[in-house]
Amino acid sequence: MQPTTRNRNAFLTTLVVILVLTGCSGAPVKPDQIMPGNYDYAKEYLTWLIQREMEDKQVVGASIAIVDDQKVVWAQGFGYADLKNKVPATAETLYRIGSISKLFTDMAVMKLAEAGIVDIDRPLKDYLPQFSIRTRFPDSDPITPRNIMTHHSGLPSSLAKGMWTAEPPATLLDRLKDEYTAYPTNYVLAYSNIGLSLLGLMIEQVIHADFCDYVSQAILSPIGMRQSSFKRTALVEGLLSKGYRNEKEMDQVPLRDVSAGAMYSTMSMTWGFSCRWSLPGAMPGVIKFYTARPSKKC
Repeated sequence: MQPTTRNRNAFLTTLVVILVLTGCSGAPVKPDQIMPGNYDYAKEYLTWLIQREMEDKQVVGASIAIVDDQKVVWAQGFGYADLKNKVPATAETLYRIGSISKLFTDMAVMKLAEAGIVDIDRPLKDYLPQFSIRTRFPDSDPITPRNIMTHHSGLPSSLAKGMWTAEPPATLLDRLKDEYTAYPTNYVLAYSNIGLSLLGLMIEQVIHADFCDYVSQAILSPIGMRQSSFKRTALVEGLLSKGYRNEKEMDQVPLRDVSAGAMYSTMSMTWGFSCRWSLPGAMPGVIKFYTARPSKKC
């Protein structure tokens, strides 16, 4: 049966509508010229991309910040921090920032080094005598705070057993006694969550106080990050995004290795800090610029 003119016209109309809708949902057209300091297209493109990816990956909420030339030029939330109660995600929504936490742990160590409390080139065991791990490299140099911070300690990347639990951080010390180092120290760059977890325990040992409280008082509060914390305080709970998987709310998995990845912060605060970190004199009273950049001895 031959298609009628009416059917052909209906088909062509439908095709045009589909093409128009497809064009509308495509990426924004990039201008021929973008002037320095103009972020309009970047914002438009990222908004389109984030919304597309969130829909595709079933992401409930997200926040983003753009940093350029040492300043946050755009920060925005998308979707929801709390889907059930329709609380939108914003630039001030708190998230667990994962391994970015390590930067703040390193900074706390360097503050103690600056005060003469810790020598980053002495063996870790001098400050944390409970630390013990087996090795197949008897001629290896000691594990020190410096080679931990530069990820040249030779420690394993992670210890999965007990990692995603509410175990106290100090239980890591018992679990490591029967483990082995992965490499000799100062041999190869090898990322280690374990190392940063041990630095958090070292800090507690030398200051005789809670790691989370020390970082809040000595680092976060002085640089204006008072909403950020390694603890789920009442303030954090009030601003923290819910966790979701496939758009279903899930309890946030606890993390034993607090100092390696359990800090809570906003995108704008975190990246604002990252900018100041690279500027001399940007954090007076917290840490000196030259202390933040010790020479690498690996």
